[in-house]
Amino acid sequence: MSDIRDAARLRLPYGRPGAQYETLFEPATGTLWGYFNPRGTPCFSLGLLKDIRAHDERLRALGGELEVAGERHAVRYYVC
Repeated sequence: MSDIRDAARLRLPYGRPGAQYETLFEPATGTLWGYFNPRGTPCFSLGLLKDIRAHDERLRALGGELEVAGERHAVRYYVC
C-alpha cells in the first residue's frame, strides 16, 4: 500500500445509508468502523443516539456477525 487512501479502499460500506451513524467494514481484520454523521449543526443529538443504538442492537441480534457484499463476516473489532 502506498498511503492511507489505499487502506481506506479496503473498507466496505455497511449499514443504513443516510443514517447519522455511518459504518464501514474491513474484512481483512474483521474491523467495523463507525463514524458520526450528524444532520445540521454537528452535535451529539437524540437522532444520532437512536441510529447508534439501532445499529448496535442489530449487530448484537446477529451474534456479532454481519453480511457485506453477500458474504457473512465475524466482527472482531468495533471502532466508534
